[in-house]
Order: sequence, then C-alpha cells, then structure tokens
Amino acid sequence: MLQSVDQAVADDPSAGFTTIVAFAMTESFVCGASSGDSAAVAICANRPAQILTEHQHKNPPVGSGGAAFVPFHAKLGSIWTLMAMSDGVWKYVGWENIFLAVAGRSGREVADELLERARLRPSGMLQDDFTLVVLQASTNG
Repeated sequence: MLQSVDQAVADDPSAGFTTIVAFAMTESFVCGASSGDSAAVAICANRPAQILTEHQHKNPPVGSGGAAFVPFHAKLGSIWTLMAMSDGVWKYVGWENIFLAVAGRSGREVADELLERARLRPSGMLQDDFTLVVLQASTNG
C-alpha cells in the first residue's frame, strides 16, 4: 500500500517529495511503517519511551517512486501515549521535552505544550512545519 502512495505522489506533477508514518493499532499493539523524517513514538507507563521510527530511511523520499519503508511494531501497556509527528516537532522541541510533556497530561495539553516549546522567542513563529497526532489510552482496572 505504501509503495502505491509513493508512486501516486511521484506521478503527480504538482506534488513534491514528502514523508510518511502509517500505522494500525489495537488497544495493546501498534504496527506500521515509515519513510522520511517524520516520527512515531510510544510512551508507556513504567517503560522507557520507544521511538518507533528510529531506523527509517530519509532517502529516497516518498514521491521518488523508490521510497524505502521501514516497518515498526510495539506492544502497548494499559496506560500509553502514541504520537506521530512531523520533523518540525521533534527537531525543535527535542525528544527529552517530548517525553516529559506526556506525564499526567491529556493529549490536548501535550499538543499545546509542544507547540509552545517549538515557537521562536520573541516572535512566536514556527521554524518548520508542526504536525502532531496524540493518541492515548489508560485503563484503571
């Protein structure tokens, strides 16, 4: 499926190169594949955070007709946060700040904090794109 996405972008003369993180999940498992410099991370209670896309290839990019997609998977605990993000998030916020932002916060609070951390001072402008998806689950018995 991702190869067909790569080819569709390559075949569109108005499209440029891009990146992709695609995944499917259940309450306790996530699997997917990625290419480029966007990222996915799983943060589960009582475990170190896991950057799911850490082994992906940036080149050749999506839209080249030859993008390489690297699969990933993770078992999720009963309390977890899964985030997919563009490089404008992780490059300008930093992984440590991303991991710390999750503790005890809702997805909206996480997104708001990371957006604020990515902004330039004093202008408030962003240095790059900022796309973030935050999914969360918690089971308290």
